[in-house]
Amino acid sequence: MLYAFGDSFTYGFSLPEEERINCTWPIVLASKLGIKANNLSLPGASNWRTARKIQSLNIDREDIVIISWSSVDRFEFGVNADHNPSATSIGDIVETDDGVKTKRFFRSLTGRTSDEHARQFNSLAYSKFYNLQWFIEMHKVAVDSCIYKLNSIGCRWLMFNAWTTNPKIDTPNYIFPNSTMYDNIVQRREGELMRYWTKEEHAHIAKIIYDKLYSDQTNQDQYEIYNANTNLDWYY
Repeated sequence: MLYAFGDSFTYGFSLPEEERINCTWPIVLASKLGIKANNLSLPGASNWRTARKIQSLNIDREDIVIISWSSVDRFEFGVNADHNPSATSIGDIVETDDGVKTKRFFRSLTGRTSDEHARQFNSLAYSKFYNLQWFIEMHKVAVDSCIYKLNSIGCRWLMFNAWTTNPKIDTPNYIFPNSTMYDNIVQRREGELMRYWTKEEHAHIAKIIYDKLYSDQTNQDQYEIYNANTNLDWYY
C-alpha cells in the first residue's frame, strides 16, 4: 500500500472531480509502483495531523509512505464529542478518528468557517497567542516522531515540503530539503502568485518520487532548482 499525507495540494484541490480521483500524484505513483494508494491528505491538514495518523495506522514493512509537509503553523485541536458544526464550508469540517474528534486550524480559517467559536479561537491563535518559534519546535517534534516510527517499521518512505519551506531535517529521505516541491515543479517567476498543481504537474511529481525511491542516479543537485520561501497563508 502507498500511504500519502498532505494538504490541499496533494488532495488535488481545484482539479475536476474525475482528475482529483484519478490523476493526483499519489494515484499516479501507486500505478507506477503497481500497488494500491491510500491518499490521506485533506484540505487544511496540518503536519500535526500527519504525525498523529502515522502513529496510529497499521503501516507495515511492505508499505511505502510519502509525506508532503504543509506550513509549520497549522495545527489541529481536539473538540468535544457533541460538537457538530453545520459543515457548510471546508473550514467547518470536523474529522473523527477512532472516536476522537479533531478540527483543523490554519490562518485563513477565520474567513472560511461559519462556526463563531472556531473563528474566535483561530483569530486568537494567529494574533495575540501566535508564537512562530513554538510552531517550529512542534513541527520538529512531528517530523522526528514520523522518522522514528517509519524507520522502526522498516518501510520505504520519503518526505518533501509542498509549498512552504520548513526547518531542514537532516535525513537522506528528504526531497528538496532546501526548498519546495511547488517551486521545483512550477518554477514560479518572481512576484507570481501560487496556484494548485495541474494534472500534468502531479504526474511530474509522481515521476520525481518514483525516481528517488528507485534510482541511485537521483540526487538533490540534479533536481533542486530553487531555494525559495513561498509561505502564503491563504491556501488550504
